[in-house]
Amino acid sequence: MGTTDSPLSAVLDEIERILDEERDGLRRLDRAVIDRCAQRKTDLESTLRSVLCHAKPGELHRARMERLKAAALVNQMLIAQARNCLRGILAIASGQSTGVDVTTTASSAPRTVAGPRRILVQG
Repeated sequence: MGTTDSPLSAVLDEIERILDEERDGLRRLDRAVIDRCAQRKTDLESTLRSVLCHAKPGELHRARMERLKAAALVNQMLIAQARNCLRGILAIASGQSTGVDVTTTASSAPRTVAGPRRILVQG
């Protein structure tokens, strides 16, 4: 959006930048970017709470916060999908699975322990 006509707008601008950066990092599976964004979001939480205690958001701010909430949920789904994909890859690579069942969730996934395996990768 780019408008900083109020402290709330400034905080929302920063949250929007962080979510955009995080989404890009998730698409590239860049752990450093993802971790940095997570820390920045945590740091901004108290600032947002403080600003909201001193100023009631208007209709435009509320609509913008809903859009940012939706963007945060998209990022959360990307994180979950990446985590599930990596679990599947590691399971296959360690010999725990012969295929990936996309309907299996993290909580219902079988917990088998395989012995050490050697993985040969040739490029």
